[in-house]
Amino acid sequence: MRNKKEQIPVQRLYMDRNQNRYKNIIWITFLALLLTGGIFLVIRESWKGQLSALPVCILTAGAGILCCVLAEIMRERMRFATAIAGLPWIVLLVFTGVFRGGWTGAQAWINMLISQWNTANAGGLALFSVQASMHDAFVFTLILVLAVAEISWFLADGRHLLLANIFCILWVILQLLCGVLNPAACGFLFAALCGMCVSDDEMIFTRNRAGWTIGVLIVFCIFGRVVSEEEILAVSQFRESVQEEIHKIRYGEDTLPEGNLYLASELKADAREMLKLKTEQQKTLYLRGFVGSVYEDGVWEEPADAVYGGENAGMLGWLEENSFDPLCQISDYYAHSDEEKNPDKNEIQIRVTGASRYYVYTPAAVEDIKKGKLTEDKDIRFCNKGFFAARNYTIEETSGTRPAELMVTEPWVSTPESVEQKQYSETEAVYRAFVYDTYRDVDPETRDLVQQMFWDDYESDSDGIYSSICRIRDVLKENVEYTENIEEVPDGEDLVRYFLTGSQRGNAMLYASAAVDALRVHGIPARYVEGYYISESDLKNSQSEEIILTGENTHAWAEAYFDGIGWLPLDVTPGYYYDAVTLQKMVSTPDVAQKNAVLKDNSFGSQEVTGLDGAGGKSARERLTRAARDVGAICLGIVAVLLILFVAVIIVCEVIRNVCLWTDRKADRGASPREKILRTEKKIYSYLALVGIRARLGWNTEETDRLIADFFEEIESGEYTRVCNLIEKVIYGEIELEPHEERTVTSFLNKLLTSQKFMDRRAWLRRRYTYVWMNRK
Repeated sequence: MRNKKEQIPVQRLYMDRNQNRYKNIIWITFLALLLTGGIFLVIRESWKGQLSALPVCILTAGAGILCCVLAEIMRERMRFATAIAGLPWIVLLVFTGVFRGGWTGAQAWINMLISQWNTANAGGLALFSVQASMHDAFVFTLILVLAVAEISWFLADGRHLLLANIFCILWVILQLLCGVLNPAACGFLFAALCGMCVSDDEMIFTRNRAGWTIGVLIVFCIFGRVVSEEEILAVSQFRESVQEEIHKIRYGEDTLPEGNLYLASELKADAREMLKLKTEQQKTLYLRGFVGSVYEDGVWEEPADAVYGGENAGMLGWLEENSFDPLCQISDYYAHSDEEKNPDKNEIQIRVTGASRYYVYTPAAVEDIKKGKLTEDKDIRFCNKGFFAARNYTIEETSGTRPAELMVTEPWVSTPESVEQKQYSETEAVYRAFVYDTYRDVDPETRDLVQQMFWDDYESDSDGIYSSICRIRDVLKENVEYTENIEEVPDGEDLVRYFLTGSQRGNAMLYASAAVDALRVHGIPARYVEGYYISESDLKNSQSEEIILTGENTHAWAEAYFDGIGWLPLDVTPGYYYDAVTLQKMVSTPDVAQKNAVLKDNSFGSQEVTGLDGAGGKSARERLTRAARDVGAICLGIVAVLLILFVAVIIVCEVIRNVCLWTDRKADRGASPREKILRTEKKIYSYLALVGIRARLGWNTEETDRLIADFFEEIESGEYTRVCNLIEKVIYGEIELEPHEERTVTSFLNKLLTSQKFMDRRAWLRRRYTYVWMNRK
């Protein structure tokens, strides 16, 4: 039997362990409070000041962490100590009346987040239909805060780095999606992660680790107080510039002004080759690219996602379910009309050489896209969404040779005869109502000017799109003149109003903008369009079946919505439309397009175009420069893909590693003292094998001891021999080790794993992943 003297050191060590344990619990509590505090700031920010009773929320979070602390302290004394962590939930259950209103409050919170997203990103996400009171929001916040507090304790207590990173990243992303970023919240979260990173698996408290954590917290707090909103805005601008560079890599440089009237003088400035085109029919083609619906401060913008939210949420999906596609509406209209009166189908093959590949350049009457992986961008246009956009695509379209203003809606639209016609009319009526609500807005000052200039003295016996567009052309012809040299607009002047009353000189962009405003003021839905134009005469005069379009073919025009038919191009730029006399003659002539010879080559080839076979007049230097740009873009794309794959591999490895560590810790907790020593022995020899030291228990112990002492600076000579003797005592002598002997074996393993000598990147990876995998349970 052991005497009391032998027991005294064991008792002292046990007390020291308890003291360190309490320090560790305080350290874990501190990290959990940092996590909870950071997330609480995010939650508070998400409510936009509408959350009341903040002290109660703080007390709830504190109670959750306090109960987790008590559960950890009592774990060795009580069998069901973990149940203490559930006490706050019972109190909250009683206090809120079985969480009454919690689900409604959750929906209200999600609505608040969606509203902030829609405001920050001009989105149109639909909201939950719910009427929530302040009590409902309060109940949900208490539930959320308590859950966050106990999850934070769990992450800090187990040092679940991967889960903690994911948890924090989700809350940071939540801020970014809502268009806000609280530096203090990020500081709390990052400080907590820093504290977990510098800690070991036992979460042992040291002053150095506390110093690092508090230092990070102070730096972030100072940053949040010092950095101005303008500097944060500069970061956002930098992010936007990076996105623009990535956009250039994927789709090439933008070759259209994209609705920016301040760049009107650059519309036809680039004489490079943009597109190559083959068409079966000889007729005027308007190839739609950019589409603008909202005009503000001299710039046309595409319709925001918010337009398709609210009352219009789900409209496009409903139209698709009912076989109605706004981008193919004109061909659908012809499909339901009398086939004998319909124009013939036309196939157009397009190869993008110098133009931006982000846009898919199509005529208004698209029926099908036979080649190219393309997608629809709402109801405005087709576009490329792949990482590297397609250069070649083949389009089928159905349109006549007459200008769009001569189109007349067939009677069956208002009085459908067949089931298909009735379905088309009903769905078109829904889309038409959306169009009339969306595409008729004009700012008040411009509306007054346009009304006075175009419509005050307008009289027409048969008012419609034809007479309206003729009126617009006549007014513009009398008041303004066409020029490619746009003069600078004085500060504070609107570009369209200055074009109409000030300079009275402009190009197609300004003519089209004025036409859109004039049509809208007169009650006709209209939108602004940029793209490429080729006339019927250019096609007839071409000596080749392959037509080359350059920057000089860039054009801007208006599109008006013809009830029952769809969006059709209307041109008011001088030289791009027929006069009234010619239009009247066209009405009495057959609407038949002259066809080209049968295309010998049915496509531009199945391979992507490299850009080396451009116009014949290009120099070798230009061709090589273009080739170098394409090669550079491909290389950057490959690098980006490799980076994404690398990050994905790291995440998978970290997940597997954490799962292995979790199962290992779980096995250790349920193992007997003998099993723990056997598992530690396996880990020691597997790690020695990884670093190149061949060893096993009882074999060449003294030589192995010398090698280990030389290799690891933290290990002294004789320690390995001592550990071997203790392990042999357990295995061969079947004697249970004393607590201090168990710690000797465990400490030896920890010294091996924490040694940094000769630790290059490859060795670090092997220790972090291979060693854990070899010792998985």
